[in-house]
Parts: sequence; C-alpha cells; structure tokens
Amino acid sequence: MAKTPSTQFHRNPPVLSSVRQKTTPPETLRSLDTSLPRPPNSILTHPTPPQKFTAVALARRQRIRHRLYGATILLLFSLLLAHSYRADRSDAANHAITLFADFLKVQGLHAGDPVTLGGVTIGKVTKVTLQKPSMNVRVQIAVDDSLAIPSDSSAVIRAQNLSGNMVLVVEAGGEEQTLQEGDFFSFSREPIELPQLITTIVERAERNISQKRTMRKEQ
Repeated sequence: MAKTPSTQFHRNPPVLSSVRQKTTPPETLRSLDTSLPRPPNSILTHPTPPQKFTAVALARRQRIRHRLYGATILLLFSLLLAHSYRADRSDAANHAITLFADFLKVQGLHAGDPVTLGGVTIGKVTKVTLQKPSMNVRVQIAVDDSLAIPSDSSAVIRAQNLSGNMVLVVEAGGEEQTLQEGDFFSFSREPIELPQLITTIVERAERNISQKRTMRKEQ
C-alpha cells in the first residue's frame, strides 16, 4: 500500500517574506520625536495660579493685616484711657476729705451720686447707711480738700432732674471756721417729695392770687 505523506502542523507558522515586519532604525525614531510638536510646559508641570487670583489673595491679606493693626491700636488706646482714669480717681481720692450728714430720709440718694456747691461738682456720695437705734440715715461724702467749706454750711438733698436722680447740695454758710476731716454738717434738709412739692406750689400760687386781689380792691 502506498504511504500517505504525513502532514506536519507547525505551532508557529512561518511568516511570509512579503508581510515580514520591518523595524524602524533608532535614528529615524529620534528624528520623528524631534519633529513632533511638544506640549507646553504648563501641561507638563503644575499649573500656576492666574495673576488675578494672586492679586485678590494679596489684597485680602493686606485687609486682614490692617484690621489687626487697627484692633491692636484701639486696644492699646483703651488701656491707656482706663489707666489714666484710674490714676485720676486715685489722685482725687488722695486729695479729698470725708464729711458726714444725718437725714431722716434720703429719698433715693445712693453712693456715687454727685455733691455740688454753687452748681459745681465738688465730690460724690461714698456711703449711705441706716443708723440704729435713731433710725436716721447717715450720708458719707468725699469732697475736694482744697475747698474751704464754712462750718455752718448745710447739706440738702435735691432732685437732679425729672428722671429721679438725686444730688447732695452743699449750701455754704458764713462762718470763718471750716469743716475738717470727719466733721458733720450742722444743718441738713431732706428732699421734698413730689406730692408735697405740688402742694407747696399750689399754696404759693393761691397766696399770690389773693394778694393781687387785695391790692386791686385797695386801689
């Protein structure tokens, strides 16, 4: 019997010479690489912020810095004022004498209310206490020690304004001897209450009207 020729199957069939791959020489690749346009540096590196955003950030920092400077200056100025105010108060306290006055009632006079003489503030009320067993109200005041207040002066409590604030008014006397540290006013007068004040005004008005009528009749 005739032998059939055996067919050998190749796992990797040979490539025909007509379709054989061609390799590009390195010199050609370098020339192609240099001939191609290269991307800009802004794409290869990190993008830089636009000039506009940089200017806005700088302006914002300057505003914050100016505000901090202004706040610091304002704080220093406030501390300076507070220090000078305390110094003035301590200086006034060191150059003041303490006087006392007893009243039956003070009608809303409190510590810190002003003390005046002739319409000028000369001191302030420092303490208001109730005395036992007399139940009188003792008012302690601090006034300028450079003032020569006669010993027969009076202490009067009056309303400072319509809002109800009170003031202690010193009515100067005529004695040559003056009040010294720890002295008491010889005369004191309580504040006039509103109903009593209205009654006094009405009585004075009626008295003036009656006097005018009498004078007309005599004429």
